Amino acid sequence: MSRRKRGLDLTGLANEQFANRFWSKVDPSGDCWEWTAYRKPGGYGQFTVTKGQFYTAQVVSYALTHGPVPPGMVICHRCDNPPCVNPDHLFLGTQVDNALDMFAKGRGNRAKGTDHASARLTEDNVRAIRSTPRSPRFLTSLARTYGVSTRTISRIRSRQTWRHVA
Repeated sequence: MSRRKRGLDLTGLANEQFANRFWSKVDPSGDCWEWTAYRKPGGYGQFTVTKGQFYTAQVVSYALTHGPVPPGMVICHRCDNPPCVNPDHLFLGTQVDNALDMFAKGRGNRAKGTDHASARLTEDNVRAIRSTPRSPRFLTSLARTYGVSTRTISRIRSRQTWRHVA
């Protein structure tokens, strides 16, 4: 089960020694309380709750100060600073809440079409794909012609992708 879905309840674990071990790895000198121990590649701190049980530091911070993190819920940052574990900067939400928060703050604007780093097609290619007859044999032929999968061709035609192209 993914860590995001398992939640965290520190009842019975969070004694003074546990809390001291956690907070000793935090620099509370600024508005954001920075995690000073190990950080994962995205900048989020990681903390060992018990042997072999790792959680992101913001989840442990939230659980220590606000109570259990229910399964399926995530901890979001008001400050958008991954190493921050300041309990006042953290809030409980769903993955959808987290994504909506990200987009509302302007961090989710992904490149579209040819501006996307992995784009193999151009807008003209997409228009040409959409203008061909809808037949299974054209699907395979188009996929070969443009060097993409038949699923990609189907998704273009049904406007699941490249929606911005008229």
